[in-house]
Amino acid sequence: MPTPPKPFSVLTNENKSHRTKAELKQREEGEKALATGKALKERPRGRVNPYSF
Repeated sequence: MPTPPKPFSVLTNENKSHRTKAELKQREEGEKALATGKALKERPRGRVNPYSF
């Protein structure tokens, strides 16, 4: 079983991540949205074909 991804706060405290600034910003917004109850939007790639990974 793989390890779960680290939260945004841990990634920023470690200062050693291979993620881009845009990816980190998206993760931060997603985590804040989960905490506030704001509805999340599904990416178009997942809606068109769920097996296109």
